Amino acid sequence: MKYMGFIEDLRYRTDEYNDSFNTEEENRYPKKQKELWAPINRNKAITQSSFGYDHENCLRLLAENGYDGEPVSSRKMNTARRWFEDSKDHNFPPQEDVLRMGIFFCLDFYTLLHWVLKADFEEFLIKGDEEFKVNVGESILAIIEKYNLNEKLIFQSKLKEFQKSLDKRTLYLLFEDHWHLASTEVLNFKNFSAVIDDFFKEDLIYYENYSEKITNFANYQKEIIRESQFGSNDDQETLWRYRGIWQTLTEDLDTIYIDIENTRLKNADVEQNYLKKFGALIIELTEQENDAKLNNERLSVVLRSPRYLSDEEIEKQVFETREKLKQDLADLKLKEASAKRNSLMDEWKSQGIPVSPEQLAKEKEQCKKEIRDIRKMIYPDVLIHDPVYAKLSKEQQEELKDILIEALKIDNSELGYPPNFVNHDMRSLEGLRNVRRRIEEILNMKNIQIDLRYEIQGETIYEKIAWLENEIVILKNRLNAAKGQLTAMLTDVGIQSKLALLNNQDKQEMFTEKMEKKIACLKEENVALKIKIEVENNKKK
Repeated sequence: MKYMGFIEDLRYRTDEYNDSFNTEEENRYPKKQKELWAPINRNKAITQSSFGYDHENCLRLLAENGYDGEPVSSRKMNTARRWFEDSKDHNFPPQEDVLRMGIFFCLDFYTLLHWVLKADFEEFLIKGDEEFKVNVGESILAIIEKYNLNEKLIFQSKLKEFQKSLDKRTLYLLFEDHWHLASTEVLNFKNFSAVIDDFFKEDLIYYENYSEKITNFANYQKEIIRESQFGSNDDQETLWRYRGIWQTLTEDLDTIYIDIENTRLKNADVEQNYLKKFGALIIELTEQENDAKLNNERLSVVLRSPRYLSDEEIEKQVFETREKLKQDLADLKLKEASAKRNSLMDEWKSQGIPVSPEQLAKEKEQCKKEIRDIRKMIYPDVLIHDPVYAKLSKEQQEELKDILIEALKIDNSELGYPPNFVNHDMRSLEGLRNVRRRIEEILNMKNIQIDLRYEIQGETIYEKIAWLENEIVILKNRLNAAKGQLTAMLTDVGIQSKLALLNNQDKQEMFTEKMEKKIACLKEENVALKIKIEVENNKKK
């Protein structure tokens, strides 16, 4: 097998472009390109000098064709002409220039990849030969001929050596940096790497860039991509079935999630109404309970002490408990005050704008989307894919999880709507958007980015099926967990007992009487405890 040099390919493609003006047949070159680089009088459309960026009409990748409008080459005319030399004066074009020349010649992706690989290999082969010295050594032609005639085994070993040293990742990025040439061809890095391996497996580096072998290889690869994208009828049936299951589970989960949020709203409304009705009593009871806890702890301190303690010494021993109870009481008073301040007037019941079933359905769908996004942002199995989140310690991840869940809590502004208002029974769209904004702010502060696309992932049909299989398992687990959460919220004993109390006037009177008796008992208990503390402490004087 005889190796055909890259210089021949470069000459051929240049001549091919010039010859395209000698026929009226359709060709692959864009109209604007052929208008700018066309033969004038007897001059050729492009020459070796045209590749130099300092040429008056240097070759460019036209912006009109979707490129950058910049020169094809990064070298001057004198250097570019030497790319065509097969003598000792030859100069190797930079890799990016080779790629841009191939784009100018409108080579398809696989022919372009062969074009770049071959140029890279030729530079690797010639520069690694002991007979090569710039301007003084053997000519490029002589070195290539030597390998073709006498050193075919060495040539093969050089080819394997080049393949081993090839940085495929860098080459892939080069193609992606130039208008996503690889991914546009539906090639990720793994596929790109496999195509390169196939080039070497079939010894295609030997052949001319314009060889039928390269054309056949390109057609074969395109067919593989087509099959991997669309698959067989059975594959299409599997994809269709999994897509249906995925969509159904997603919709079921959306419905459960909005039920959870609406239940969260109703439960919060019960809590607020409970505080509005009995807040003063609950606060008074809590104050007496706190006093009882502190007095019992003070008594324990006195009993344990071998000597008499001053009031300051006793209070120092109970400082932590006292501060915690003080903070809890302050939180309770704030909740009670907020509940009373957020009460809406009865006049609201006769006001408001009527909502049609269509408007209500539309708002529910928008709410579902907001909830879906919120849930996706706070789910650990989604967060774990973010590199920043993955580097957090387990404690930090738990802390972030608690913060995010806290953001889901009902804001006071969402409460207090009369029964004839839509937002009495369902969370408002604006309320959910506020939750989403809070969560986004938290994640942004941590530099965590969540992909909120709801698209089937994968480039090939097999990747899509695999993604759907995994996603279906995740959705089923989430659905079961969501159902469990909703059941727990609907059957919350505390909420149910408070709701029953609020709906029964007789029970309210009994509850108030019971609370007042308990407060009175605690007051008596606290008086007795204070006396006992003083007595026990005085015994140690």
